Amino acid sequence: MDPASLIDGAIKDFSKLSDGYSQFVPTLRDPKIVSFLRAKRKNQMLVPALGAGISFPLRIPGWNTVLDNLCSEILHGLGKRAATAAAADLGLIALARILESEASFKSIFRTQLHHALYKNFTLRYNDRTLRALVRLFNRKDGAPVRSLITYNFDNLIELYTEEMLPQLAVKPVYSSQTFVEATGNIEIFHPHGYMPHKDDMRPESLLVFSERDYHKIYQDHSSWATIVQMSTFARMTCLFIGLSMRDPNLRRLIDHALADRSVQKGKGHQHVAIMRCGDLRKPNERWRCYLIEKDLASLKIETLWIDNFDDIPGILNKI
Repeated sequence: MDPASLIDGAIKDFSKLSDGYSQFVPTLRDPKIVSFLRAKRKNQMLVPALGAGISFPLRIPGWNTVLDNLCSEILHGLGKRAATAAAADLGLIALARILESEASFKSIFRTQLHHALYKNFTLRYNDRTLRALVRLFNRKDGAPVRSLITYNFDNLIELYTEEMLPQLAVKPVYSSQTFVEATGNIEIFHPHGYMPHKDDMRPESLLVFSERDYHKIYQDHSSWATIVQMSTFARMTCLFIGLSMRDPNLRRLIDHALADRSVQKGKGHQHVAIMRCGDLRKPNERWRCYLIEKDLASLKIETLWIDNFDDIPGILNKI
């Protein structure tokens, strides 16, 4: 195909995109999507998948903040400003790979990570989103949620479940051994590692924080973490909460799940991601939301829009 034809095709595609944008009006707290999720839950096909946004309200930082703080401490000779500038210029993933190559980094990482995760944390049981998530484990209609995936190191969901539903056995799964032994009423999968509040030594749990760690876990199709995620994405409906959906490794797994023929033919299960939109009167924000929705749709993920994170507990209570 000659360059002119390629350009013409690109212009037509962009025109279609612009036409879609002109008609784009996101429905906040869409009741149809909530009903869809409720039906999936009643059919025991719903699995929540949690990201760092769930832990922020209890002052547990996200991965970027933790790694930035660790880099600043380890590179203290440069000073915090210089270390932060270096991380921003090089990229946190690349910087973590460099630091990981230092013999002393791995040995001190667990102790420093535990401190970085929980130094500002005070355990309290009044977070409305976590309480609403736990209530999904105790629905009275005979179809409670029985498993959950969290990409966070912390054990907030386990702590809340033990406090609110002490009659249920909660089983954190964070290694091949705990995966084989999983026999709890509720299984909490930690594919990126597990570092509970009162116990920072889990030697059998791989902590996924550097580029090399991501490659190790996602290239091994026989690893328990890959099996859990691939099986869930292919067979169940996930409700993604507190995730940006930009992680290339997560997107890669979802894409692999889409390779299943039943999904390609439209018979597969669709996922849902809760995303926040800002002031839609601003063109940039409207474009941002429109492109997010288009992108997620390509992964067969429907966007459940909210304009305030305080909307999440009410949505969960209706599922």
